[in-house]
Amino acid sequence: MPSRPLILGAHLSVAGGIERAVVSAAGLGFNALQVFTHQPRAWSSPRHSSESIDAFKRLRRAHRIKPVIVHAPYLPNVATPDAAVWRHSISVVTHDLKVADSIEAAYYVLHPGSTKGREGAFGVQRVADALCMVFDSYLPRLTFLLENTSGAGSLVGSSFAELADLIGRVNDRCPAARLGVCMDTAHCCAAG
Repeated sequence: MPSRPLILGAHLSVAGGIERAVVSAAGLGFNALQVFTHQPRAWSSPRHSSESIDAFKRLRRAHRIKPVIVHAPYLPNVATPDAAVWRHSISVVTHDLKVADSIEAAYYVLHPGSTKGREGAFGVQRVADALCMVFDSYLPRLTFLLENTSGAGSLVGSSFAELADLIGRVNDRCPAARLGVCMDTAHCCAAG
């Protein structure tokens, strides 16, 4: 069996322009990259110029960096019972997916969120409803990954059974969406 090259990358900063992350990855000898499309603890997202996006893609190809993964910012919470936060979260994720597609990312990673004290079944349905709203308004080319959580408090997605249930609910309503799981090993250990 032929050996495959080792895929090695890191989550790198886009400060100074989204293409700077590719330059940093190449300088470190990486062939994979994860980024936030903007400051992860802010709701607003700056517009990336077409020149910056084109430079990102050109540099990524030149340095053979594949895959590129976009991680959702931390503020969106698609499991929340707060209607205003839920709607705004859907909007932010939809916009972020468009940016991820524009830079030809292979994957988009999202923490499902917190129910803020409500039961787990509420959260699973809330996340499924949110993702179907996202996919109804914009169906990305990339694969959408739900990251497992530690299960602390009322976080959705601490078990693979819960994530499978969530993905099944979305697939039943939005069969064209490509969904998967991003396994965070630290979250697995914390969840038990």
